[in-house]
Amino acid sequence: MSSDKTSDSVRKTLSTFAILATLFGLVGCVSTGNFYYAKGYDAHEAGNHSNAVAFWRKAAEGGSIQAQFALGTAYLSGKGVTRNIKEAMNWFLKAANNGDLQAQFNLGLIFELGKGVPRDYEKSVKWYRKAAEGGLAEAQSNLGAAYQAGDGVIKDDKKAIFWIRKAAGQGLAIAQSNLGRAYEEGVGVEVDYGEAEKWLRLAAAQGHKKAINSLKKLKEKRQGAGSALEEQEK
Repeated sequence: MSSDKTSDSVRKTLSTFAILATLFGLVGCVSTGNFYYAKGYDAHEAGNHSNAVAFWRKAAEGGSIQAQFALGTAYLSGKGVTRNIKEAMNWFLKAANNGDLQAQFNLGLIFELGKGVPRDYEKSVKWYRKAAEGGLAEAQSNLGAAYQAGDGVIKDDKKAIFWIRKAAGQGLAIAQSNLGRAYEEGVGVEVDYGEAEKWLRLAAAQGHKKAINSLKKLKEKRQGAGSALEEQEK
């Protein structure tokens, strides 16, 4: 009986040791990944792109999500490594599957534009949606645009406005401009020149050229409508 108790105690001790070893192993892996990512970032900032890639590769292979994204960006831009879209997508995919919103957005953009891969709107929307649901404004805006155009989804102006409004609410100029024009033209919402001007002003304040032009045309339209109404009342 004593022997059994001793065996059980040993098993528990070994089990606890195994769990702790696994946890510390994972922590060590993450810490190492962060260390190499930081070294890569410093090298990148110093203009040593090939060294940055070497450090990021070590970090990425160790599970660093930041490094996986950075390595994907390096392959996409060709800085420090030969430009390779498929390799870029491979690393973006790893980061995206680990929840990186920007990597998810990049995959959506690559599939939408067909850069180095066949254009695929459905895959584009899939990745935009993941990033949009995670709160990335650029993805919300692009998902809204997909609904407006019917690219990869059934055209739906109301769903388009739903996502564009979310992006506009986060201060994204292009989304604010698109929301303003939607209110001006009555696409997915009722025509409301006041709301149109509000959103166009916000985008124009950020220097968005289309919004600036649209705001000017809207003012002319409102002035014209006002003059016509005055003539009718005479």
